[in-house]
Amino acid sequence: MEDICEAFHIDKKLSVPLFKQIIVQIEHFILLDIWKTDTVLPSLRTLASHLNINVNTVQKSYTILKDQNIIYVYHSEKWLISENAKHILQLEYEKRLDELYEIAFELYLMHVDQAEVIFRIRQAYFDVETYKKHLMEKCGSTYLSSTT
Repeated sequence: MEDICEAFHIDKKLSVPLFKQIIVQIEHFILLDIWKTDTVLPSLRTLASHLNINVNTVQKSYTILKDQNIIYVYHSEKWLISENAKHILQLEYEKRLDELYEIAFELYLMHVDQAEVIFRIRQAYFDVETYKKHLMEKCGSTYLSSTT
């Protein structure tokens, strides 16, 4: 279990909430097929101890993913990747792209300059890339090297 714990890294200085950093990393590993169906995640206490954070933060991350059917609990103690996790995440991303289209349409109708919208999207991508680079430096892993 210690090996899988080593895949997790958080940065308390970032504006991204700690629970969200955990969620994003789990989703990333699933989408890259690094973690597949029934991969056992670290226990709440083990991961909290490894990351030096409150166990409730890990609980929040796992609960959100459980509510989305990305992970499940086995015998009230083991947290595992669900069978349809990757498919669910892919559908969610498609849904989010549809929402982005709707938002862009609304912004156009409100006469928001296209350059401003594109600038904001690029800024978001830049922030994510900065976050990824920071994680790669901390974990020394190639897990985060490909996202598209």
